[in-house]
Amino acid sequence: DKITIKHASEIIDMHDPAALSVRRKRDSSIVVGLDLLKKNEADAFISAGNTGAVVCAATGSVSNRFFSSLLTMPSSSLSAA
Repeated sequence: DKITIKHASEIIDMHDPAALSVRRKRDSSIVVGLDLLKKNEADAFISAGNTGAVVCAATGSVSNRFFSSLLTMPSSSLSAA
């Protein structure tokens, strides 16, 4: 019921190389948001930004939590509404 906005001082642009940007721009919204998810300080992360960077950051930071939560979810939770 509460939304909190966390400031991030760096930007990963659409043309930036994904893996390199995730490693170098540690205060980008993608890295910060996924780090919050990893620490259980966020319930979700949504991005309309650099998809490659999101995948790289998610694979490196939250993959274990994400995939383990998918494995424990009832299959009805995964279906489209």
